[in-house]
Amino acid sequence: MFQFTGAKNRRLFYLIFLLTSWQLVRANEPTIVFTAPYIAIQQQVYSLLMDDALEAINKELKNNPTNFAGYCLLDNIYF
Repeated sequence: MFQFTGAKNRRLFYLIFLLTSWQLVRANEPTIVFTAPYIAIQQQVYSLLMDDALEAINKELKNNPTNFAGYCLLDNIYF
């Protein structure tokens, strides 16, 4: 069995634990990726078609809630 008597063993265990737990936390992190629909929505925002862009953003946020690009575009609309 693995014993924690030596400092080297403890450091190795902590290193492995931190590396594996960092990957688990990072996997659920939201991202900002401007996909093709978001680029089209951005063009609508720049063309001042705010109502159409707002509907499209809400639809895209429902389809992919971990992509926060829609919130960036919402900030542009509200600005």
